Formats: sequence, structure tokens, C-alpha cells
Amino acid sequence: MQAGMYRSRCGVIKGIWEKRGLDVPFHVAQLTSYEVTKNLYLKVKKQWLTAASSGSGEEEDGTELELSPVDSAVCGAISGSFSAAITSPLDQIRTLLMTDSGAYGGS
Repeated sequence: MQAGMYRSRCGVIKGIWEKRGLDVPFHVAQLTSYEVTKNLYLKVKKQWLTAASSGSGEEEDGTELELSPVDSAVCGAISGSFSAAITSPLDQIRTLLMTDSGAYGGS
């Protein structure tokens, strides 16, 4: 941070509310899309196992299907990409407001 760039103590956190305003929609979209992606993947996996074994879609000992670490990483990558694509326009607006606030009605 450059010395003397901000004139008040409140100026040190300039842009913090805009940053938090972007984080909340991103995390809501990411968590929601992760759960949707995970449930969809497990549903398809259950159908594949049912068709392959002509069983009930559960393993022989009655346990439910779970994601492997690789499957979880793939679902996370898909949901993170989706969330970033959704919130990218908000990030662009926030960046414009923080860098050139005078042109957008700021001080």
C-alpha cells in the first residue's frame, strides 16, 4: 500500500463491501451447484450400476453410493467453473467501480 494514498482510516478498507458483495453470490452459487452436480452424478452412477448388475443400485451390503475423491474433485471443478461464469460480470462491475469511481458517481 502506498503511503498517503488514503486520507482516513476508513479509506484503508476501501472496496471491502464490494468484495464481500461478490463473495456471497459466488459461494452461494458454488455450494448450490456442487450439490446439484453431486446429486446428478450419483443418480447417473446408480443407473449405470443398476443396468450393469440388474440390482437395486446399492452395493451388496446395502450401503449407499458415495463420491470418490476424484469424482468429488470433478464435481467441484464443474461447480466452480459455473459459479465463476455467473459472477464474472459482477466482478467486472466491481473492478470498474473500485478503479474509476468518479466516472460512476463515486467520490
